[in-house]
Amino acid sequence: MDNGYYGVTYPDDLDEYEREVEGQCIPEGMLRINYWDGSENESLVSERDYLSALKNYLTRKGNKELARCLTAA
Repeated sequence: MDNGYYGVTYPDDLDEYEREVEGQCIPEGMLRINYWDGSENESLVSERDYLSALKNYLTRKGNKELARCLTAA
Protein backbone atom coordinates (compact mmCIF):
# COMPACT_ATOMS: atom_id res chain seq x y z
CA MET A 1 0.00 0.00 0.00
CA ASP A 2 2.92 2.37 0.43
CA ASN A 3 2.47 4.92 -2.39
CA GLY A 4 0.88 2.31 -4.67
CA TYR A 5 -2.68 2.68 -3.36
CA TYR A 6 -3.25 -1.07 -3.53
CA GLY A 7 -2.40 -4.12 -1.50
CA VAL A 8 -3.51 -7.00 0.69
CA THR A 9 -2.89 -6.90 4.44
CA TYR A 10 -3.20 -9.92 6.72
CA PRO A 11 -3.87 -9.51 10.47
CA ASP A 12 -0.27 -10.49 11.32
CA ASP A 13 1.08 -7.83 8.94
CA LEU A 14 0.05 -5.06 11.33
CA ASP A 15 2.88 -3.96 13.58
CA GLU A 16 2.61 -2.84 17.20
CA TYR A 17 2.36 0.86 16.24
CA GLU A 18 -0.50 0.22 13.81
CA ARG A 19 -2.36 -1.87 16.37
CA GLU A 20 -1.69 0.09 19.57
CA VAL A 21 -1.33 3.71 18.41
CA GLU A 22 -3.40 3.83 15.24
CA GLY A 23 -5.99 1.36 16.50
CA GLN A 24 -5.99 -0.73 13.34
CA CYS A 25 -7.51 -4.18 13.59
CA ILE A 26 -8.07 -6.92 11.06
CA PRO A 27 -10.09 -9.82 12.50
CA GLU A 28 -8.63 -13.31 12.18
CA GLY A 29 -9.74 -15.01 8.96
CA MET A 30 -10.09 -11.66 7.21
CA LEU A 31 -7.88 -9.57 4.92
CA ARG A 32 -7.84 -5.85 4.23
CA ILE A 33 -7.81 -5.01 0.53
CA ASN A 34 -6.62 -1.49 -0.34
CA TYR A 35 -7.26 -0.10 -3.80
CA TRP A 36 -7.49 3.11 -5.79
CA ASP A 37 -10.51 4.06 -7.91
CA GLY A 38 -10.03 7.81 -7.96
CA SER A 39 -9.62 7.84 -4.20
CA GLU A 40 -8.02 5.53 -1.67
CA ASN A 41 -10.40 2.77 -0.53
CA GLU A 42 -10.30 -0.40 1.53
CA SER A 43 -12.50 -3.42 2.15
CA LEU A 44 -12.39 -6.33 4.56
CA VAL A 45 -12.93 -9.72 2.92
CA SER A 46 -12.62 -13.26 4.18
CA GLU A 47 -9.33 -14.94 3.37
CA ARG A 48 -11.28 -17.90 1.98
CA ASP A 49 -13.22 -15.69 -0.47
CA TYR A 50 -10.05 -13.84 -1.51
CA LEU A 51 -8.11 -17.03 -2.21
CA SER A 52 -11.04 -18.53 -4.10
CA ALA A 53 -11.37 -15.42 -6.30
CA LEU A 54 -7.60 -15.33 -6.89
CA LYS A 55 -7.55 -19.02 -7.80
CA ASN A 56 -10.42 -18.52 -10.29
CA TYR A 57 -8.69 -15.50 -11.81
CA LEU A 58 -5.40 -17.36 -12.26
CA THR A 59 -7.21 -20.31 -13.81
CA ARG A 60 -9.06 -18.05 -16.29
CA LYS A 61 -5.77 -16.38 -17.22
CA GLY A 62 -4.18 -19.75 -17.99
CA ASN A 63 -1.92 -20.00 -14.96
CA LYS A 64 -3.37 -23.27 -13.69
CA GLU A 65 -0.15 -24.43 -12.04
CA LEU A 66 0.02 -21.38 -9.81
CA ALA A 67 -3.73 -21.61 -9.12
CA ARG A 68 -3.25 -25.16 -7.86
CA CYS A 69 -0.84 -23.83 -5.20
CA LEU A 70 -3.61 -21.81 -3.56
CA THR A 71 -5.70 -23.34 -0.81
CA ALA A 72 -8.41 -21.65 1.20
CA ALA A 73 -7.68 -21.12 4.87
